[in-house]
Amino acid sequence: MGFWKGSTASERVFLILVCALSIFYYHHFMVNRASVTLEIKVVKETLFKLYWAESNKPFSEKQRAVVRIKPGKTRYQFHLTDLANVASLRIDPMQYAGEAHLSELTISQQGFQTISINLTELVAENGIVNTTVEDQTLSLISDNNDPYYTYIPTIIPDHKDYLLTVGVSLFLIFLIFLAVTVTKPLGKEFRYVPIIMAAILVLIIAMSGNSKRNAHPDEYVHLQATEYYQQNWLPPEVESEEIRYTYSVYGFSRLNNGEIYYLFAGKFSKIFQSMNIDRVLALRSFNVFLFVLITFYAMQSISARIVALPLIISPQIWYVFSYSGSDAFSIFLCFVAAVQIADPKSLLNQLLARREGMRVGLTVIGLGILVGLMLLMKKNYYPMVALFYFAIFYQLFKQGIFNNKVTLINVALISIIGISIFTGRYGLDYLVNGPERAEKIAAMQEETAHRWYKPSTELHKKHVSLYKKARGISLEQVAFHNQWFTKTFNSAFGVYGYFTISASEEFYNLVKYLSIIGMCYLLVMITFRGDFDDRIYLLMVMMLSVALIGVSLNHSWTKDFQPQGRYLFPVFMMLGVLLARSRTIFQKKLFHLLIAHFLVLAFYSYIFIGLAEIPRS
Repeated sequence: MGFWKGSTASERVFLILVCALSIFYYHHFMVNRASVTLEIKVVKETLFKLYWAESNKPFSEKQRAVVRIKPGKTRYQFHLTDLANVASLRIDPMQYAGEAHLSELTISQQGFQTISINLTELVAENGIVNTTVEDQTLSLISDNNDPYYTYIPTIIPDHKDYLLTVGVSLFLIFLIFLAVTVTKPLGKEFRYVPIIMAAILVLIIAMSGNSKRNAHPDEYVHLQATEYYQQNWLPPEVESEEIRYTYSVYGFSRLNNGEIYYLFAGKFSKIFQSMNIDRVLALRSFNVFLFVLITFYAMQSISARIVALPLIISPQIWYVFSYSGSDAFSIFLCFVAAVQIADPKSLLNQLLARREGMRVGLTVIGLGILVGLMLLMKKNYYPMVALFYFAIFYQLFKQGIFNNKVTLINVALISIIGISIFTGRYGLDYLVNGPERAEKIAAMQEETAHRWYKPSTELHKKHVSLYKKARGISLEQVAFHNQWFTKTFNSAFGVYGYFTISASEEFYNLVKYLSIIGMCYLLVMITFRGDFDDRIYLLMVMMLSVALIGVSLNHSWTKDFQPQGRYLFPVFMMLGVLLARSRTIFQKKLFHLLIAHFLVLAFYSYIFIGLAEIPRS
């Protein structure tokens, strides 16, 4: 109790809130939640789904638990909802036509008698052509990809083990007191951030090393593009047979999009060719290395640590560093640019402040390279380029833009270097493919795309996700009926694999409410306690964020319905700029509590949802 005696009133309130939140989460996710034991044998990897519904309510995708099952493993455990909410169950044993064998389905929760589902009482509703029960094993044969049964469970309340609940709660309080006492010095200047990032790095490595090839969104095309640059330096010929395998079902190759990520990732992975390292892990290693660099960068300054805060609160951002894909490189570049904007001691701010004794030439070259690389990252990250230049010209405007010709010349040189790198990359493409490059890409799309995605395919025969506006579907339907906002938000905070591995709806609701609280806190503090510069930056970030959200929504409406949170990751980096610039106006204890709350949810999602259910190699 040394901490309690030596603490201030605000520190004691902070500790009480942390204890209360921890006990709430223990009760919500562990005590008031059913645990399911499943024993099933399948012939191919698939998903087992268990839906629940309240009395007189239909089954819903929002009320289900999903577990990935595969041949060779028969026993699984996962969580459901509070049994008090359950009136009926729907059991989807697999998503394929064929056979499966279900031996046990048991549901248990403190305060209720254990439900051992009688397999003979399952009611076949869809896709089941044959069901037999022998030796307590239900054998079924389905004729489609969506077979399911329904079942009405008998739910009988039982006594709760209050002694165990109180004991665990007291143990949690003890651990929190111990942790706060030991880590109290780390709160100063956000020193805990690199430590948290080191823990995240371990989880990233675990995901990268254990997940199977192409278990992640579109990873196969990223791996193939990276492999090409292991042996090559120049961009390929668009129509070359050598890269034909890199074209996706959409008829596009990542080697033709101009991003420089694949060159760096390919050359970096080549380092491991002579070592006894798994090939897929080697191809993913560049992204892991980028997170290492961010972690080391965060050790160097308080501004870098605060810029990193939005990065560490979303497990979806950790996730993109664990597999092959260009988002990680774009996030890294945006992080570096954000620190350059927010840190008063950064090279950019020293140059703009005309600090004497600095190596102007090297600084201009370094910042020019940064701009050039940012122009060659994914296009949805360009709002960070806009914020970077806004910061430059806003500072010059405050100084008197025409009274500082030397700095203007340096900014022009930075831009020239950046544009030269950008045009040089596309110049190489022109050198290899000639002026007909665009026509060649269009021809390859027509030739290699699946019939659903070919430009020549009639609209009504294209994939249903394409061209919703042209099909007469309104923007309102896309945004709300098709749940664009909900799906985008959820996939920004922990949806794994090919968007098939996700937490419960309650989890995302908790994150949503916490995000609303955090954004309101940020807006109120900067508006009422920040200075004029803070408000200008807030306005700029809000404008860029709304524009990015609008572009992403419009893309889903007019081109391809893809509500993916990673398209909005630049917003996280721009928030980092706001937080770092305005850090003195925030109430430290409340701010740390907010971050701790996000981190608890993020670690839960990444470990118990992502790592637990991702297909393993």
